[in-house]
Amino acid sequence: MTNTSLADFVQSEKKRIENQKEQFKEERDLPGLYNMPEGETRFSLDPDVPPREHTFNSDANPKIIFRIVVEGKPFDWALNPKNPAYDDFINRLDAGEKEFRLLRTGQKMKTRYKFLEVKP
Repeated sequence: MTNTSLADFVQSEKKRIENQKEQFKEERDLPGLYNMPEGETRFSLDPDVPPREHTFNSDANPKIIFRIVVEGKPFDWALNPKNPAYDDFINRLDAGEKEFRLLRTGQKMKTRYKFLEVKP
């Protein structure tokens, strides 16, 4: 190791690690999970990326991962099929909807989603 300060070393390592993470995500087409903020979010579904199932950590209930686009940026969004919003989302997709408005309220176990009508 050269004569660099601890602060310089830490900053260099942070950049290196972040670059590795970005490269990993790009190579595997993983844009990162989107955590819907409280309030209203407008998004569209990327029809070219099929939904997939994924189980997180020790959670016994698999989630369905959808590729969404928020403000022009792609993200993965995990939705529990047991969530009432999942049924609404599937019905809206079946009806041909392509743009969505979602209202999120609450935190953690008290999180609730409600789809709102998209106004032209």
